[in-house]
Amino acid sequence: MKLSAGRRLNDAKRLSTKRVGSAKRLSTSHIERLNLTLRTCLRRVTRLTIAHSKSLKHHVEMQAIFMALYNFGRKHETLKGRTPAMASGLAEKPWSVKELIEIAAAA
Repeated sequence: MKLSAGRRLNDAKRLSTKRVGSAKRLSTSHIERLNLTLRTCLRRVTRLTIAHSKSLKHHVEMQAIFMALYNFGRKHETLKGRTPAMASGLAEKPWSVKELIEIAAAA
């Protein structure tokens, strides 16, 4: 079954508000901050760069790898040295790249 863009957007909104707890806590500043982080850490999404993806599949996969490392492996100062996954109760400790690869390979 193919979902329409509107249906996917509604599902994403529902999941994000369920995750955060309240739509009132969501703001454009959170999205803009993530956008800036993506652009500075993942050179593929900046314009006029030689580090581009040659296919959409590779681009999507690199974004998924970055987001996994960002959420499970990178400690955030604003979260008192914890990862977002640790702060939300999804992980006990920061994951290494080796652990991330092993878990992805097992899935």
